[in-house]
Amino acid sequence: MGKFFYYLGRVIQATGLLLVLNALIVSAVQNGSMGFLFKFTLLGMGIFMVGWFIQQYS
Repeated sequence: MGKFFYYLGRVIQATGLLLVLNALIVSAVQNGSMGFLFKFTLLGMGIFMVGWFIQQYS
């Protein structure tokens, strides 16, 4: 069961990083506001941290 949570944590971490990357690309292409970039970067970092905690406790 430990490997399941380890890989679940990795998938959640990858999702958070992809969200941050998506926010950077959308902000650069559309000349988005800093509020948009800040909000989605914080959300991606939060998702990444949840994945990290799941991975550490597996």
